[in-house]
Amino acid sequence: MVLKQVVEKIGLNMPNCRGLGLDGASFMMGKFRGCAAIIQEDYPLAKSVHCFNHHLNLVLSKACNIVEFNQVFATMAEVYNFIYLSNQRSLRFSTIVEVNSEKKTKVVKLRPTRWVERHDAILVFVQFLPLITIFLEEDVSCESKAALFLSTLCDRVFFLVFLLLKLYLHTLLDLANFFHFPQKTL
Repeated sequence: MVLKQVVEKIGLNMPNCRGLGLDGASFMMGKFRGCAAIIQEDYPLAKSVHCFNHHLNLVLSKACNIVEFNQVFATMAEVYNFIYLSNQRSLRFSTIVEVNSEKKTKVVKLRPTRWVERHDAILVFVQFLPLITIFLEEDVSCESKAALFLSTLCDRVFFLVFLLLKLYLHTLLDLANFFHFPQKTL
């Protein structure tokens, strides 16, 4: 079995394993053929539990079904697609970033299911917002769409919700990091 080979290869001390944090999918937690069942055949003390971070992510997805939040995320995704789904616009935006920014990265694409990554995407979007504004003001290839995005990004309500979302997700990032325990080793 590949799973058992990977566990052995990375050197986990499985006789001491007491918990398996899994995402809740049947492939992972299935009683008969899930990953947990396969591991528990050899290590019955390893009990499967729903991963706290994954559980937190599911709760947030349900709890944050706020229209204004969704509008901010949708606008960010549309602006990202507007810039990067066209080679010409992507190159023009890269030139603006190169000329006007010390950081030579790009806007991060939103992942609809990962809240921690949404926080990263918002931080990068905040960093690039002045450059996105410059880009949209200069865009002549698709003037009406650029003008619409520019109008939305400069709207006070949009910007307020955007900043609230940034603060909200920052708090959740701390909570997610607490549950993840990246400094702990098995």
